[in-house]
Amino acid sequence: MKKMIVGNWKGHPSSIKEAEELFRVSDREGVVVCPPFVFMSVGRDMLKKAVLGAQDIFWEEGAFTGEISAPQVKDVGASYVIVGHSERRAMGDTDDDVMKKADAAVKAGLTAIVCVGESAIVRAEGENDVREFVALQLSAIESFIASGKIIIAYEPIWAIGTENAATSDDAVSMISLIRSVVGDEVKVLYGGSVSSLNAEDFLSRPEIDGLLVGGASSDPAEFGRLLAAIGDRD
Repeated sequence: MKKMIVGNWKGHPSSIKEAEELFRVSDREGVVVCPPFVFMSVGRDMLKKAVLGAQDIFWEEGAFTGEISAPQVKDVGASYVIVGHSERRAMGDTDDDVMKKADAAVKAGLTAIVCVGESAIVRAEGENDVREFVALQLSAIESFIASGKIIIAYEPIWAIGTENAATSDDAVSMISLIRSVVGDEVKVLYGGSVSSLNAEDFLSRPEIDGLLVGGASSDPAEFGRLLAAIGDRD
């Protein structure tokens, strides 16, 4: 199975010129590029090998000022959409919201990259609490797993932007739990402070099907180093 790299630019960059540079660096087989909505049409026109994704969607169309629907994302050229990212959950997205977004994505013909993962507070409660927490997040999208249009991304929130970096052993342990719920046919990615220094280590583990890369994917030099470090890994 080919390893998958998803680049989530978050709220970067600040100009079309910078976005174009990032699209050029990212344009490789196996890469999914998720820019801000305003740059998606630029990516549609520039990407030849990589594919386009979105960072989020809303589950309805109509009088919802500021929201972007799944059909709109699909029509602009995206094939994937991230839902339930830890930053979106921190801003209020519930498991029910994630379910509605996954449903909208699948119905629109998009593949939903559903993020799950525990915070430092949950992790401090112990392994059983972590397992229950992540299993509950997964249960919200259980009905869509058989669609073949769901990918899971494990985000250890406790390790993102902190000194407590997760190891590949940490990732494999949780991914094993996730697979016990979703099965072996669903791709499971790892996302948590991924950089050019640790990407190869995570991808060397057969249990990990790919990476969800955050900040490193919005820096053309760093993302170029990351892609060079992993090569064309299967």
